[in-house]
Amino acid sequence: MTRSDLDALKEAGYEVSEDVARLNKANPASAIINDPAKLRKLREKIGLPKESEDNFLSWIIDYAKLRGWLHYHTWRSFHSPSGFPDLILIRNRRIIVVELKSERGKLSVYQDEWLKAFKQTGISTFVWKPSDRDEIIRELTDDEETTSKVQGMRDMPAGVSNWEH
Repeated sequence: MTRSDLDALKEAGYEVSEDVARLNKANPASAIINDPAKLRKLREKIGLPKESEDNFLSWIIDYAKLRGWLHYHTWRSFHSPSGFPDLILIRNRRIIVVELKSERGKLSVYQDEWLKAFKQTGISTFVWKPSDRDEIIRELTDDEETTSKVQGMRDMPAGVSNWEH
């Protein structure tokens, strides 16, 4: 992430911790984020836990809001049908249905059934993992020019907007 990307995040209202700002100066995140081993070491070094699905979800929702998407996420799925997707995104005339997984996560039979049902209606469906940030940015961004302006979002650690100082 470049300094201008970091400044843009701050201007957009995202809280950026001192740790992120310091790391951004010392080690551009783009060199680290694409290497899982380096990212794991970085997380350990600054005391960040392994990225949870909730943090990943927060990153996607933050980015989607920034790009003008409405979102729906079932907060507590206790009374919901088994396997219903994690996230529904809507903007203009487009709907995206997303199931989130860890890098090693697998779809359940019910999750697969729901995604296939949505896909049969012509709705875009995705299974996104933390390593899919480039794809997520492409799907949620209008055009190439806008993508380059917000490319730094890929490098933003999940939950930056929720970090406490």
